[in-house]
Amino acid sequence: MRNQLKKINVYLFLFIIGILLLGSCQNIESSNRIPKIEKGVIDLRDWDFDKNGAVNLKGQWEFYWKEHKLPDEFIDNNSDSEPVYIGVPGIWNDFVNKGENLPGLGFATYRARVL
Repeated sequence: MRNQLKKINVYLFLFIIGILLLGSCQNIESSNRIPKIEKGVIDLRDWDFDKNGAVNLKGQWEFYWKEHKLPDEFIDNNSDSEPVYIGVPGIWNDFVNKGENLPGLGFATYRARVL
């Protein structure tokens, strides 16, 4: 009798854990997906700031090492160099850029386009 009671308690415990795990899974609609910067672009066209709040700007930003780019250089994609993508926030120390490990000292332009 005691062994049966232990088995029932174990099955009941597993059943409750299963229900809790299934209940925690939510079907998140694509419109509620939190946007992030991917390959230098973030799409905020469907984001409701009043309802959903501010957006974190973490992600893959365009990165131009040893280049000080002015905004005009990006109009109509007139930039001469191909972008490299780097995680922001982060550091560029030892980031491999076109086969070169970057040092801690230097300068770069970061860019993210907002749709």
